[in-house]
Amino acid sequence: MVLRGNSDERQDEAATTESRERARWLLPDFDEYKSLVASVLRQDQGRVTGDGDILTISPGPLLSRYPGVPGVPFQATFTRSAALDPGNRGIAFLTPVHPLVRAVLQRMRSRLYDGRTGDRVAVHPVPPGSGEGWLFTATGRLAADDGQLLEEPLIPVYVPLNPDGSPGEASQDAGTDTLRFRARPARGGPGVPESARERLAGGFEEAAAAALKEAARRLRERAAEVQSQLAADAERLAADLDRWHAAELAEAGRHLGVPGGTWQPGLFADTGRGAFRTIEEARALVDEEFRRRRKELATGYGVTDPAAPEPVGCLLLVEVG
Repeated sequence: MVLRGNSDERQDEAATTESRERARWLLPDFDEYKSLVASVLRQDQGRVTGDGDILTISPGPLLSRYPGVPGVPFQATFTRSAALDPGNRGIAFLTPVHPLVRAVLQRMRSRLYDGRTGDRVAVHPVPPGSGEGWLFTATGRLAADDGQLLEEPLIPVYVPLNPDGSPGEASQDAGTDTLRFRARPARGGPGVPESARERLAGGFEEAAAAALKEAARRLRERAAEVQSQLAADAERLAADLDRWHAAELAEAGRHLGVPGGTWQPGLFADTGRGAFRTIEEARALVDEEFRRRRKELATGYGVTDPAAPEPVGCLLLVEVG
């Protein structure tokens, strides 16, 4: 257990720091963005090559105009473990804050509700019996109460097409919707795009509103889950801090309780203070440090109310075959 006493102080401090960072750094892998990024790159004359965790990204002439997007091919990953591997130093980690991913999302948002463009949505043929309708994607943002980004998930929501051509109720099955989003399109035929747009254009706005409402519900649900995780981490760290406080006071008492005894805790070596000769001044500094750390635990472990998700794109699912 961390914070056992003065002899292991530096190791204990490092363990506490690691524990805190692990508690706060909750961002997952971002494989859900891979299909979206690859699709937009193909449309914009770029490409993604590679089958494993490490990919080669060629942004193409359009996306490379966005701020921060490289103009030449570069290696990247959507997987956290690959990004943190020391052997992959220099590999870009494609999170929602990476310039390329931001550029992709910006292009998708600009297309979605722009009636002047012919590519605001994409037709996605599916096998018979898979279900026809709209598959919208939105992005949400979860932040801690100190402003740190915790998650920025991509949220696919399926809205089925009713027999009368109207939108049905938005799906509440996040797992199935994600599988729909990641599935490869079936082989289409002549006239499929035109037919899909004709059948699904009329209910687009109503379906979009239903999908965004469901995306907002899922985001609030996820915020509650993350809040529960953070609360458990904060409680565990508070218990560690209480043990540290008691251990430091006991250590000071052992050293200063003998004639001529002094106490020099390694944790405070960088404060410029010399060795302590009285229990009162030692306790005062330990108590001050305890209060400072308690104050730190009071922020950064809550989740702010998430803003409404932002629409990204839409796939028109149409059965073929």
